[in-house]
Amino acid sequence: MDVGATYTSSGKIMKAGPFPSKLGSTWEITQDSISSTATLKEVKAPTNPNGSIVIKNIPPATWSGRMFDIGVYKNGSLLVVQKDVHVGDQVDFMLKPKLYFGVVRNMVEGDVFTSLEITSSLTEFDLSDYPNGIRVTLKQLPGGGQYEFSGEAMS
Repeated sequence: MDVGATYTSSGKIMKAGPFPSKLGSTWEITQDSISSTATLKEVKAPTNPNGSIVIKNIPPATWSGRMFDIGVYKNGSLLVVQKDVHVGDQVDFMLKPKLYFGVVRNMVEGDVFTSLEITSSLTEFDLSDYPNGIRVTLKQLPGGGQYEFSGEAMS
């Protein structure tokens, strides 16, 4: 698991990280001046008892600061992102071993999925209930407009 932040400076996308992180850790992102590079660093703090990863956008002393898009990465790929974390705010990522399935349309694939229109209700599977894996099946219900996801434990 890694944490990182991105921001735009002079029309360029800048990055801080990603850096290796542990569940329960606390991080701070700072940028001393508008022209300096942002710094993301882990702070010495008690482990968050709920296992969340906390990243705080620390207000600078000499200017008003900027918003950051803060993300958690796994194997080098963006797993989840919170966009536009304001100065003085923080984001708490509470990662649970769950998968959600739904039928969508108008999906644009990139670093993250965007422009999703969910056309079914989401079905949640708690992966801790499936220690050997899960096989998910989608079937269309009679009448044609409804879909159902079902999960079967793998052995």
